[in-house]
Amino acid sequence: MENKDRISLIGIIGIGLTAVIGSGIWKDSLLWSNSAGIFSLLTLSIGWILMFTVGLAYAECVGMFPQGGGPYSYVGGAFGRKAGSFVGMLYVGGYYCIGALLSFLASLFSLAALSYGTFELLTTPNIFILTMVYIVLFTLFSSFTPGRKFGTISFVWVVIKILLVVGVFAFVLLKWSTATFDVPTFDGFQTAINTTIFALLGFEIMLVFAGETENAEKTVPKGILIALPIFLILYLFVSLAASGIVGIGDIAAGDQGSISLIILLASSAGVYGGWVFGFAAFSAAGVAYAILAMTTKQTKILAGDGVLPEVFARDQNFGPASVLTLVMALIVGGLMTGTMDIWAESVDVFATAGLGLILISAMLPAGLSALALRQKMPALVRPFKTPAYIIIFPLSILLSIYLIYLNFSVISLLLPSLFVVGAIALVAAILVFTRGNE
Repeated sequence: MENKDRISLIGIIGIGLTAVIGSGIWKDSLLWSNSAGIFSLLTLSIGWILMFTVGLAYAECVGMFPQGGGPYSYVGGAFGRKAGSFVGMLYVGGYYCIGALLSFLASLFSLAALSYGTFELLTTPNIFILTMVYIVLFTLFSSFTPGRKFGTISFVWVVIKILLVVGVFAFVLLKWSTATFDVPTFDGFQTAINTTIFALLGFEIMLVFAGETENAEKTVPKGILIALPIFLILYLFVSLAASGIVGIGDIAAGDQGSISLIILLASSAGVYGGWVFGFAAFSAAGVAYAILAMTTKQTKILAGDGVLPEVFARDQNFGPASVLTLVMALIVGGLMTGTMDIWAESVDVFATAGLGLILISAMLPAGLSALALRQKMPALVRPFKTPAYIIIFPLSILLSIYLIYLNFSVISLLLPSLFVVGAIALVAAILVFTRGNE
């Protein structure tokens, strides 16, 4: 690509930021405070430090392999083509689920904003229809956005999201009170750490666009190291605000759903709830847009390397790769939202399966690949070299294993989510090993 068409540092930062700062930021901090109170600031910092080890591992990997493909490229470089291809397929499958999930959340919050007070629009048929519409719109929008413009749009989108978050939580901070202070139990402290780590997932999608980034071997590592501290600062701010209005155990178990939490936030801030739901929908939409763009890009990369049929490698607006993203997201979104009345845990099952696939294919390979490359290719030029790697890379691996355990720890979701993961893994294995033998 010509340099003028490549993604800039600002663009790659925007891609990473918008993938993390979604609708969860409007409610998660209330749950963290409900578990750990003011100590949620400490739990968030601990979770961020652990997540930062993954960021450092990937910053080193992308410096050595500055092409697109993300985890797929680094696993392939460290453990061989078939291992990388299998991981790449799992990665795309996981984000089909998460892209559909974010479209669902954008639909949920849009309908809540439009019918705030009565919530009469929050019916399964309405959610199903709007989720399908959003998947189509986000896929089309991302397909017609070239690389550099995609980075610029992502950056502008996330700046607006940050301004909205800061604006609402600033009103919450005005009502801050020490009356909520309390010392959490060990379980509450641990729960807050666990949930804050999950809130920081997603920044790695910027790696998929390394092949379209200016001086990727330097720009992408720099983008990772800039984006991660921005996450920390923003989440510390919202956690501080939340800790002044929600004490430990203040939110009953039945009031911890997304709708109830955003109503609580709006009332605490003194902001009209319909607006806050609209802000949350806008935030979720930004993440869905970025994720669906990434899955299309990753599909083209996999096809270009022969993992998928060559037809999906065509570089055109709304080409075969975009159609595949659209079809897969619609299937997942349809199953997720169309069965809610008869399958109460449908959304949670696909969310668990999607996160599990991403943890297995993106989080776990970070430290493993970086460590293996250090051992196998010590002389390889490393534009970014992780300090104390012998500690940081194993920490990244241990964190990933722990998060995989946490993700599948809800017994009622275990079997159905593993079924989804197994089905995607089976399809990935068949594609990788049959095409690898052609």
